[in-house]
Amino acid sequence: MHRCLLSLLCFSTLALSAPIFAQANPDEQFKLLTHNVFLLPSTIKPGWGQQQRAALIAEAAYIQGQDAVILNELFDNPASNILLNGLQSQYPFQTPVLGRSRTGWDATLGAYSDTTPEDGGVAIVSRWPIEQRVQYVYSQGCGADYLSNKGFVYVKLNRNGQAVHIIGTHAQAADTGCSDGKGTAVRASQFDELQNFISARGIALDQLVFIGGDFNVIKGSSEYHDMLVRLQ
Repeated sequence: MHRCLLSLLCFSTLALSAPIFAQANPDEQFKLLTHNVFLLPSTIKPGWGQQQRAALIAEAAYIQGQDAVILNELFDNPASNILLNGLQSQYPFQTPVLGRSRTGWDATLGAYSDTTPEDGGVAIVSRWPIEQRVQYVYSQGCGADYLSNKGFVYVKLNRNGQAVHIIGTHAQAADTGCSDGKGTAVRASQFDELQNFISARGIALDQLVFIGGDFNVIKGSSEYHDMLVRLQ
């Protein structure tokens, strides 16, 4: 398989990664955007304009014209609904939000729990038909992330008869509630779970696989290089 890594490798609170262009065939490029939209729950962050920002993002020029978009931090339910509905005309094929419910998925894997207070905040929207939708909740978390169904979303797209595979994830965040080194260890475990999932899919070597989202890893750090090794 041809694997591409598209990531938000930083700790910024609001981040946008430029589109990645990959050859899906000799004549066409596949355009994929990943965006941490920072829609934290209004119940804990009131007055942050979540719904207004969601509507503006849906209308923004940069989010238009992609083949697919990975969205992170769709934690506020009303705002995330506004954003996803606003993108519906251009990206009619969408996943639900990771960890919000079991409805709308072909499979729910990992440590999903109906009693976890917060969802995982990840969704993928596409202009191409989605043939498979899988949500996977990581087995480990610390700090505030322990209270959310964080994991990854996997989709298999049908792009004019050609399969394209995308995984959108949001890994363990830096948190004072994690003991020294715990966050790094949790992320390593999560990357191993992601890699094991890909390996188990048996994806053909000539098909594109994108791994994108917010990895909460600083580019150039030793953890960054370890992540790349784990996801090879």
